[in-house]
Amino acid sequence: MNLETDNKQPHRIDIHHHILPPAYLSTLEILKINTLRRDSFPNWSIEQSIKMMDRQKIAKAFTSISSPGVYFKNGSFSRNLARICNEYSSILVRKYPERFGAFASLPLPDVEGALIELDYVIDELQLDGIVLLSNVNGKYLGEPEYEELFAELNKRKLTVFIHPNNPPKKSVNPFVEYTHEVTRTIASLLIDNRLLKYPDIKYILAYAGGTIPFSTNRLYAVGLNIKWSLLKVLTDMMKKTVAIKRMYFDTAAIDSYSLQALLKTVNSKQILFGSNFFWTPESMIEEQLNSLRSHSKINNKAMEAIEYKLAQKMLST
Repeated sequence: MNLETDNKQPHRIDIHHHILPPAYLSTLEILKINTLRRDSFPNWSIEQSIKMMDRQKIAKAFTSISSPGVYFKNGSFSRNLARICNEYSSILVRKYPERFGAFASLPLPDVEGALIELDYVIDELQLDGIVLLSNVNGKYLGEPEYEELFAELNKRKLTVFIHPNNPPKKSVNPFVEYTHEVTRTIASLLIDNRLLKYPDIKYILAYAGGTIPFSTNRLYAVGLNIKWSLLKVLTDMMKKTVAIKRMYFDTAAIDSYSLQALLKTVNSKQILFGSNFFWTPESMIEEQLNSLRSHSKINNKAMEAIEYKLAQKMLST
């Protein structure tokens, strides 16, 4: 895909772009599931996405299903819902191949169903990667029962977009917990040693990695055994440092403060543009871009990488 960098032309690649397939929205309404932010989900259409993309100079968007995901009941119900959402995404990609890619949903914690769906969305639908929620029914991604799934993701060298979900326990405001959810699930992967065990998975973390940039020292120490020798402890911390620095972070909801912390954790070459449309207002998307442009560590070349070049390379657009 040849993208123009002229300011008058769409050139950005948006890796955090949500959709609401009609059948999915109907299912949420039947189940009486609301959002974290309002009593009902917003009206959405593919035409709205395209108009927003044109206004924000977005050449291509990679779509995903946001929280609450596709798992609500055991058995065929959630498997069928995942299939419906993924086939809808595939239809969009086929209809607008220059404008859309897609991250597929899996019906976790149904591992068997997730593996079946993984084969289908990659081999048959040829979607671009997978979206995994931070937790489903209180099960974070580091759960031992997910081992087989991560082995397959690693074998296929897939891109995995990690997005927060509602926390498993009641909180003052679940929306406030969103940034912590990303950190919790990455901590679970570090404790399980899965980030090191499966190095060929390319992780993109939503919302600039949540609180990870503020918690890196604690994350490096996660799972350390105080009985180990100093050398073993330092070696393990170094490996975990490498694992975190190998991840990628999107710009959704980023501001000057979180950007400053993120750039102390990773290089600007690990940051990708993400809008969080349809949830984030366009005015906030523009503010996020202004925060990036005004940072002293982000020159024109780095900005091009964030806006589209890194995504081009990762997702072969």
